[in-house]
Amino acid sequence: MTIPSWRTVLCLGFSVAACATPGQVRRVETQVLVGQREQARADSARGAALAQLLAQQQRLMDSLLALTRALDERLAQVDRNAQSSTDDLRRDISVLAQSMNVSAQKLAQIRTDIESRQAPAAAGDSAGAGASDDQINAAAYRELLAGRTQTARDAYHDLLSRFPNSPYAATALIRIGSTFDAAQPDSARGYYLQVLKLPKSSATPTALLKLGALEERRGNSDAARQYYQQIVKDFPDSVEYPAALQKIRKP
Repeated sequence: MTIPSWRTVLCLGFSVAACATPGQVRRVETQVLVGQREQARADSARGAALAQLLAQQQRLMDSLLALTRALDERLAQVDRNAQSSTDDLRRDISVLAQSMNVSAQKLAQIRTDIESRQAPAAAGDSAGAGASDDQINAAAYRELLAGRTQTARDAYHDLLSRFPNSPYAATALIRIGSTFDAAQPDSARGYYLQVLKLPKSSATPTALLKLGALEERRGNSDAARQYYQQIVKDFPDSVEYPAALQKIRKP
C-alpha cells in the first residue's frame, strides 16, 4: 500500500476542513513522515535481501562454471589418455604382428630345412635292403606330406612289394589311391578295391567311404548307397559311420 505524500494529505485536509488547526496539521505531517520512513526501511530491507540473493546466485553460478571447466578438463584428459592408450595398443599389435610374421617365416624355413634333410633319408629307407615296413611306411608318409607325390607312391609300392602281408598294406593302398583321387578316379578306385580284398581293418571303412564318394561323383547313386550301407552294417564303431549314415538318410 502506497502512503500519500504530506502535501496530498494537506490539500485533502484543506478541501475537507479549511479550518484545521496547526496542531492537527503537524500531527498529520508527523504520521506521513513516519509512514515514509517505514516504507523506506522496508524498501531497504527488501533491497538488501535481493542483493544477498543475487550474490548467492552469482556465487552458485561461479561454482557451477568452475565445476564445468574442471569436468571439461578431466574429460579432455581422459580422451588424451585413451588416445595415448589406443596408440600404444596399436604399436604393440604392430610389433606383435611383425614378430609373428618373423616367427612364421623362421618356422617355415626350419621346416624346409628339416624336409630337405629328411628327403635323402626317406629315399634311402625305402630303397635300403634292410629297411623295415614301419620305416618304409614312415618315410613314404613324410614324402606325401612334403608334396613329393611320386616319391611317396614309389615308397608305398616298395612296401607292398616287400611286405604284402604288412599291417601297413591297406594304409599304403588307400594313400596311393588318394593321390589319384582327383585327376584319375578310375586308378584311385582300383587301389580302394584292393583294400577290400585284404582282411578287415580300420582301413576298410575308409576305402568303402572313398568308393562311395567316387560313385556319387560318377552319378551312380545306387552303387554309392551300397558302399555306405556296408559301413553302417559292418563298422558301426568306425569314424566313418556317422558320415555313411548321413549319406544313407540323405533324400
